[in-house]
Parts: sequence; structure tokens; C-alpha cells
Amino acid sequence: MQQSLHLPGLIKKSNGTYRARLNEGGYEQIDGEHYDGTSIASPVINDATIRITMVLMLLATWSAQIVNVKGAFLHGNLDDDEKIYMEIPEGFEDKYCVNCVLLLLRTLYGLKQAAMAFWKQLLAAMRGMGFQRSKADPCLYYCWATFGLVLWLSWIDDCLCMGPAEIVEEKKKELMKQFDCSDEGGLDEYVGCKIAKNSKEKWLKFTQPVLLQSFDDEYETNDLMKFEIPMETGKVLVEAAPEERLGKSMGVGTLLYLMRWSRPEIMNSVRELSRQMANPVGNHVKSMHRVMKHTLAYPERGWMLKPSGVWNGDNDFEFVIRGRSDSNYATCPVTRRSVSGYWTRWSQPKRHAKGSGVICY
Repeated sequence: MQQSLHLPGLIKKSNGTYRARLNEGGYEQIDGEHYDGTSIASPVINDATIRITMVLMLLATWSAQIVNVKGAFLHGNLDDDEKIYMEIPEGFEDKYCVNCVLLLLRTLYGLKQAAMAFWKQLLAAMRGMGFQRSKADPCLYYCWATFGLVLWLSWIDDCLCMGPAEIVEEKKKELMKQFDCSDEGGLDEYVGCKIAKNSKEKWLKFTQPVLLQSFDDEYETNDLMKFEIPMETGKVLVEAAPEERLGKSMGVGTLLYLMRWSRPEIMNSVRELSRQMANPVGNHVKSMHRVMKHTLAYPERGWMLKPSGVWNGDNDFEFVIRGRSDSNYATCPVTRRSVSGYWTRWSQPKRHAKGSGVICY
């Protein structure tokens, strides 16, 4: 039994309006009694899966539509052995007798298991619509229909449907019957990225302008010069002596997010910085600011997908995977180990395709 503290929340939306939310005090929950500590986080779609499916979308000239599930964490069910009680919410005390508590029958925002519980409901809804879950990614769902392949991608409550335009509209309406949803329309933004798309030339590009703006706002990079490359050539950051450490964290986490989704050219520089996050010194912070200023100097850059092949939607379409890799040797001045490397791979259509090949990622 748990008497969980409720916390009223007032959240400002992107359009300037406010919404109220009742949050549970999940910090009071006890692992093994009120939730399973190994199943409290919902899986989300992998970034590689997003890029691969979007390449397929470009090859087949698919439609893409986004649906947002409203109040997602209110849809989950509690397991039979999970008994959670909450106090009467403020303002409703006169509706109940003295010393009453409420037994939760569904999940609420703030509960540790709310995200996973919703994902289970979403998975059940996908199965009910005839979709199978991919064995490679738990948040990729697929169905071969009369008009071809249809895909759903889920990032918690943001669901992206790809496929022939007629079927996408049909499947979108089916999901909206399962949950109370808002129709977000076409693929203009996803997973915090702005997505520019050119259907005629068959390309799309991920950029993160809001994240870039935060560098000037939070890290005071306005006065820095423009850098053509994110880090000095051949430079390796080394751990400093304890007396030199600043004793504060860096903004490398933001750079890691930027690198992952829209700016792969800073990967080597961010890797170097991430090794020094625990104990940064002035030289490390200076190098971090240089990477940030480099990304600000070229805000139009982004991760672009531009396949050159054509897919007719048949399920016997095959690819030949090729690639190459390279790494440096004994670069670290302290350990004499290799510290960087890269690999690339691309797919060339084996049959049932027109064109010179398909770049995957």
C-alpha cells in the first residue's frame, strides 16, 4: 500500500496557453512493491531506424503523417500486484469523507511505470490494427497491405505513420479511434528536429535550430570567432591535474544530442569532450565552446538523406550492403591507444530498382 503525494502541475504549451495536470509523487514508490524497477522506462524508436525508414519513404515516395496521443500516461493499466493509493486532490476534499484515500485503477503522470504501461497499451493497439512489432526495434510496427508496406514509428506518445497515402490516412484514423489523438499533419518536425523535405528531388534534412540558439543563450558564445572546423587538427584532450579542475559540469550532453540527430561532422570532437565531462578544466571548456561556435557558424547544415534509387513497394526488394572503415593509431599521448575511427556503409539495390544506388546512412 502507498499513500502517494499528488502534485498539481501548470504547464505552458508552445502556443502560449496553459494546461493543468495532476502528478503523482513517484519518488515515494517502493521498488518491488509499487513497481518493477526493471520496467519503468518506455522504449523509443532508434535513430538509425528513423533514418532507414525515411530512406524507404523517399525511395517509394510515401506519405508521412504524425499523430500525438493526448494524455498518453493516463491510458496505462497497473499490474494486479501493484496497489497504489493517493491522497484526495486539493480542492476536492469536500467530495469525500474524512481520512479517505483513492485507489488508482489506471496510471497517472508521475508514476514510475506510467511510460511503460502506455507503451504496452500502444503495442496492443498496433496488434489490434494488424501490425507486427519489428524484432530489430520494439517501436517499429509494420503491416503488408494491399497497396504495399505501412510503417508506424513511436516515440512515447508521438506516432509517425509512413506508407502509400491512401493507407496512411486509413491507419491514422484507426489509431485515432483507439486513443484520443491530435492530428499533427505532415512530417515537418520529429524527435526535436526540424525536417526539411523536397519530394521532387527526393531528399530530406534534419536540423535543430532551437538547440543551436541555446548555445548563444546559455553558453555565451556570441563573442567567439567563427571556426571552420570544430576542433584543432590533431588535438587530443587529456585529463588535467586535480588542482586544475573547475568542479562543474559541461554542456557536452547538448552536443551529444545534436551530434546524434543532425550534425554528425562533430562526432570526433564531441567524443573527445565527453571523455572529460566528469572533471573539466578551462582548456576543455574552451574546446567545447569552439565546437558550439562551429555549429552556429553553419546553421544550415544538417543530416541529409538523399537516395538515388527507386522502390516500387514490392516485398522482394533486396539490398547489397557495402562499407568501409578506418581508424588512427596510438593517438592518445598518455596511453598511446587509438582514440578515433569511423565506418560508413551504404546499400545498393540488387534488383527491382532503378537508379545508381541507395545511400542508407
